Amino acid sequence: MKISAPFKVYLFVFLTVYCLNIRHSISFLDKSLAQKTPIPAVRLSLPGTKTVSGAAGKYYEYQSICRNPNTEEPFDLKTTDKKINEALGLIQKNKYRDAITLLTKNLETNGENIDALYAISYAYRKYTNLYEAKSALQDIIKIERTKTKKLSTVSKKYLIDLCILEVQDSNHNDADDTCKLVIKALPEEISPLIYLAVSYREQERYKEALELLERSLKIKKSEFALTCRAEIYHLQKKPTDAIKAFDASVAIDDQSARAHFGKAMVQYELEKYDEALESFAKACKLDKGYAFQFRKAQAELDKLRNPISEKYYASIKKCLK
Repeated sequence: MKISAPFKVYLFVFLTVYCLNIRHSISFLDKSLAQKTPIPAVRLSLPGTKTVSGAAGKYYEYQSICRNPNTEEPFDLKTTDKKINEALGLIQKNKYRDAITLLTKNLETNGENIDALYAISYAYRKYTNLYEAKSALQDIIKIERTKTKKLSTVSKKYLIDLCILEVQDSNHNDADDTCKLVIKALPEEISPLIYLAVSYREQERYKEALELLERSLKIKKSEFALTCRAEIYHLQKKPTDAIKAFDASVAIDDQSARAHFGKAMVQYELEKYDEALESFAKACKLDKGYAFQFRKAQAELDKLRNPISEKYYASIKKCLK
């Protein structure tokens, strides 16, 4: 049978894509198998648990319960520019693409409009395009620094935001450089200290991270820093210190679901299942997103035929009502 030329091309493309998909699947499977450890399944999702030995990639970083404050700071921008205010209204309605389009047109006529640049940075941030969000902030800082050579005269919100975005984007080298400059320029601000500590924690530089957190706590006690400190103790396999640190976090903010959750995971590891149940229930009540991990803990206890799994199940049902 004679095969036509177009069919040959189609067959070649199909086989190429098919082989690549198989290769990708095998590679992914190999990595998945490499990640398995002989510990209960619930522990595989502990905050900060490494997915690949010796690696600190983004997937590992995003498992942390400590990457952001519990509540986002409100966006602070007051302007008389009607177009920018219109864009801010779109952002409030979660119409980020429309806001970006409107602000881009504004910047085409005036590329040094700081309010428009700050608004578009925020819109890109909400749209999870951190590269463009950072670029807009860098433009603002460059504009402000043409007026004066001192970094400390640049509005602190732009400097702090740039430090935060570098950390959130897991650009550790840039985060290190940027946040250190911001810390030097704004020594009384705790956010740059905490965010740089988050970056260090993601690189497993625990000692340096703890030193930064302690510096921030001397300036002002915050749930953010205390929860980060507790998580690092947990990663260092210091459960007693971790529980005390989570308790300190809850003392500052009893509505911190992540602090209750972090404490639950440590208690569960220690097989203090009754205490863990109480902490899981508090976390779930404050944030139903933690019901998934709560359910994993219950499923593991059920597998082990531990009778307390029934109490876990009842508590989960109550939480999800």
